[in-house]
Amino acid sequence: MDVVSLVISGLGLIVSVYAIRNANDAQTAVKNALALVKLRSDENHYREVLESLLETTKSARDAALRREKNAPAERSRGVREGPDLISLLNVENELNTDMPVIKDTALKTKISQAGKDISKARAANADESNDRDGWKDALAAFQVIIPSREEALRQLQKDGLTLTKQ
Repeated sequence: MDVVSLVISGLGLIVSVYAIRNANDAQTAVKNALALVKLRSDENHYREVLESLLETTKSARDAALRREKNAPAERSRGVREGPDLISLLNVENELNTDMPVIKDTALKTKISQAGKDISKARAANADESNDRDGWKDALAAFQVIIPSREEALRQLQKDGLTLTKQ
């Protein structure tokens, strides 16, 4: 009877160790799954912010194309200047508030400098005594910002993320 009891106790111990190991594996699996969900959520947020910034920037670029000094009058006919100025201000605000989203430091520096150029362009537009064409300056900054943001989106795609809207 003692031998049977010892064997049953040994089997019970083995089953207990096996159960604990499987529980730890399950707990680890749950933690890994939650970390993956959070990572995907962060990546989706990053992509959405970049797409939003790109869309806003392209809209401000279109406004700058309408407003530059030597632009044909047909471009700006029927469009008030107020919304165009607001779109330029929106890009400036996004560059100042959403910059932490950009992960690549070289890209971040390039976009930050272009943001400063946008601020100068907006100030030139506000100063009536200035002969400088702030809209043309803004277009020059957009030539840096738009490809940089598109580059960041391509980098996301290269890393295996889908870039379609959900």
